[in-house]
Amino acid sequence: MILSKKFQNQKKFDDEKAKKIIQECEFDKLQRLEKINGFREAMIGKNNNERLRFFNLGSDNDYKKLLDGDLVHKMKNLYRLELEKYNYE
Repeated sequence: MILSKKFQNQKKFDDEKAKKIIQECEFDKLQRLEKINGFREAMIGKNNNERLRFFNLGSDNDYKKLLDGDLVHKMKNLYRLELEKYNYE
Protein backbone atom coordinates (compact mmCIF):
# COMPACT_ATOMS: atom_id res chain seq x y z
CA MET A 1 0.00 0.00 0.00
CA ILE A 2 1.29 3.48 -0.88
CA LEU A 3 0.66 4.91 2.58
CA SER A 4 2.83 2.32 4.27
CA LYS A 5 5.91 3.77 2.55
CA LYS A 6 5.25 7.14 4.18
CA PHE A 7 5.18 5.50 7.61
CA GLN A 8 8.32 3.36 7.31
CA ASN A 9 10.23 5.37 9.91
CA GLN A 10 7.27 5.76 12.22
CA LYS A 11 5.21 3.38 14.27
CA LYS A 12 4.19 0.22 12.43
CA PHE A 13 1.61 0.97 9.75
CA ASP A 14 -1.31 -1.44 9.69
CA ASP A 15 -2.45 -2.01 6.09
CA GLU A 16 -5.57 -3.91 7.14
CA LYS A 17 -6.62 -1.20 9.57
CA ALA A 18 -6.11 1.45 6.87
CA LYS A 19 -8.22 -0.54 4.39
CA LYS A 20 -11.00 -0.87 6.95
CA ILE A 21 -10.95 2.87 7.68
CA ILE A 22 -11.18 3.64 3.97
CA GLN A 23 -14.11 1.24 3.60
CA GLU A 24 -15.88 2.87 6.56
CA CYS A 25 -15.58 6.26 4.84
CA GLU A 26 -16.98 5.22 1.47
CA PHE A 27 -19.59 7.67 0.20
CA ASP A 28 -22.42 5.13 -0.07
CA LYS A 29 -21.91 4.05 3.52
CA LEU A 30 -21.85 7.64 4.79
CA GLN A 31 -24.98 8.39 2.77
CA ARG A 32 -26.80 5.39 4.34
CA LEU A 33 -25.71 6.42 7.82
CA GLU A 34 -27.02 9.93 7.21
CA LYS A 35 -30.43 8.52 6.23
CA ILE A 36 -30.56 6.49 9.44
CA ASN A 37 -29.01 8.90 11.96
CA GLY A 38 -29.10 12.30 10.26
CA PHE A 39 -26.05 14.53 9.93
CA ARG A 40 -25.71 17.37 12.41
CA GLU A 41 -23.45 19.44 10.13
CA ALA A 42 -26.00 19.52 7.28
CA MET A 43 -27.53 22.91 6.48
CA ILE A 44 -31.10 23.70 7.40
CA GLY A 45 -33.44 24.42 4.48
CA LYS A 46 -34.90 27.91 4.08
CA ASN A 47 -38.42 26.77 3.26
CA ASN A 48 -39.08 24.02 5.78
CA ASN A 49 -36.44 24.24 8.54
CA GLU A 50 -35.43 20.64 7.86
CA ARG A 51 -31.85 19.50 7.42
CA LEU A 52 -30.75 19.19 3.81
CA ARG A 53 -28.98 16.03 2.76
CA PHE A 54 -25.24 16.52 3.16
CA PHE A 55 -24.18 13.33 1.37
CA ASN A 56 -26.32 14.06 -1.63
CA LEU A 57 -24.79 13.71 -5.09
CA GLY A 58 -21.61 11.73 -4.61
CA SER A 59 -19.78 11.17 -7.89
CA ASP A 60 -22.53 13.12 -9.71
CA ASN A 61 -21.40 16.26 -7.86
CA ASP A 62 -19.56 17.73 -10.85
CA TYR A 63 -19.43 21.50 -10.96
CA LYS A 64 -19.00 21.39 -14.74
CA LYS A 65 -22.45 19.83 -15.05
CA LEU A 66 -24.11 21.79 -12.24
CA LEU A 67 -22.87 25.37 -12.74
CA ASP A 68 -23.24 27.81 -15.59
CA GLY A 69 -20.09 27.95 -17.75
CA ASP A 70 -19.80 31.74 -17.37
CA LEU A 71 -19.86 31.41 -13.57
CA VAL A 72 -17.18 28.70 -13.69
CA HIS A 73 -15.01 30.96 -15.84
CA LYS A 74 -15.42 33.89 -13.41
CA MET A 75 -14.61 31.71 -10.42
CA LYS A 76 -11.51 30.28 -12.09
CA ASN A 77 -10.29 33.81 -12.80
CA LEU A 78 -11.06 34.97 -9.28
CA TYR A 79 -9.27 32.02 -7.62
CA ARG A 80 -6.56 31.55 -10.26
CA LEU A 81 -3.64 31.84 -7.82
CA GLU A 82 -5.09 29.29 -5.40
CA LEU A 83 -5.95 26.90 -8.22
CA GLU A 84 -2.39 27.10 -9.53
CA LYS A 85 -0.88 26.76 -6.06
CA TYR A 86 -2.69 23.49 -5.40
CA ASN A 87 -2.49 22.22 -9.00
CA TYR A 88 -6.25 22.32 -9.59
CA GLU A 89 -7.59 22.77 -13.08
